[in-house]
Amino acid sequence: MVHPGPAMRDQVFASFIQRYFPTQNSPSTLRAEEFLVCNIGCLPQKGGMVDRAVSAISCLFLGKTNRDAPIFQHGVQLFNGAMRQVSNMIRRGSLTNETLYAVAIFQEINALYAPNGLGALGTHVAGMNTLLEYFRAKEQSDPIIDAIHHYQQKFNIIYTSTGMNISKSEYDLIMEPTNGDPLLETLQTTVAIGILKSKIDSVKHADLRACQNLLQRCYEVQDHLIGLYTGGQLSNEPSALDYAGNTSQHIENTGVPPPELLFGHAYDFSSPNDAILYIMLWTHLAMLQPLISRASRLVQFHTSSLIGNPPSQNEDLESVILEAHADRIARAMPYCFQGSMGLSCCKIALFAMCMVSLNYVDSGNREKHEWCREVIRHIAACGFDVASHLYKLTGYQWVRRWVGADPLTCISLRQTNSLVCSSNPVAVSKTTESRDEYASIHYADELVLGRQTTLD
Repeated sequence: MVHPGPAMRDQVFASFIQRYFPTQNSPSTLRAEEFLVCNIGCLPQKGGMVDRAVSAISCLFLGKTNRDAPIFQHGVQLFNGAMRQVSNMIRRGSLTNETLYAVAIFQEINALYAPNGLGALGTHVAGMNTLLEYFRAKEQSDPIIDAIHHYQQKFNIIYTSTGMNISKSEYDLIMEPTNGDPLLETLQTTVAIGILKSKIDSVKHADLRACQNLLQRCYEVQDHLIGLYTGGQLSNEPSALDYAGNTSQHIENTGVPPPELLFGHAYDFSSPNDAILYIMLWTHLAMLQPLISRASRLVQFHTSSLIGNPPSQNEDLESVILEAHADRIARAMPYCFQGSMGLSCCKIALFAMCMVSLNYVDSGNREKHEWCREVIRHIAACGFDVASHLYKLTGYQWVRRWVGADPLTCISLRQTNSLVCSSNPVAVSKTTESRDEYASIHYADELVLGRQTTLD
């Protein structure tokens, strides 16, 4: 049990920070997360609910990673108590900045503690959307709220939706000016890919002009993605580590399967920032490639007499291209799990592995697909409950594609209550938030408690 005194709580929080966040200079997304958690945790006069939320994430993480059941259970109790307190404040209309601080910590906790599945993170993200709208309408902001708004919330929307089924307010938030931040621009590309997928799913195959326009749009998004990363944002190309030829090059044992036999030598990067930028670039190119293939086939359907290559050759080439970007991401995984990187990189690695595992499902490469699942299993062993559920879901995707023969769809935490993904996703929800202020706050209360409800 953690002693309730502030000195002991500060010590536990410091241990959590030391193990969770990188010890070296971190990329902007991780730095924003560290800024957010550290500044909330170090507030000089924290209210009770924020104090409970901060202590909860520390105890949950340390309890899981140290296999300390009493500490872990104490964290669960603190988490439940903090949620009840936030719920009571929302119901009374007594909203303060600390309400947002607590819900921001809840979203971080949801990656670590998800006993009832993947829905809680999605509902907390939706609740935070409502609370952010309420506060920004009243022009109540501070550096911590700005960090929630500009980084945590945008990443979590993409993390839980992969750009599919987002509301208009979420779309507007993601599409805000990025001020040249390549990671935020990449998140905007996720939405563009989601819209493309929705349009390709619904396009009339007989409409050649529409199919050609979709293929052209795919190439435009691809060019935009590559352009984001060729404008001086990256320091150096990643280098392949050849342990046999250069013993000075070494990545310590990271717990993930070695990539050499399936993908090639592990990558080394000049900085964590470059590693994350490259992983995000390759992940989105990997997400886009199946759409390019689908759109190309729709166009070729109309112009088959003009295609020189036999269909089998085209399919073989598509499989090679489909796996190319995914293979690069796999080679980057050992770098991400070095001890100096902490564990906050796990969420980005988990997002990448879930997305690219679908490429291997689509190409029928069971061995590479299982390699990705082993990385996901390792993330679960690091203390992330959400990875345990996604490990099962990625296995289900293989069965669905090759046993059930269903069309492959995108993994979304908003569609996983019964381990089933949407077969007809919509990129941007046409429903808008037309609730009055009281109804919106009541809705946020339902979401804070993890109950997915809608208002009449």
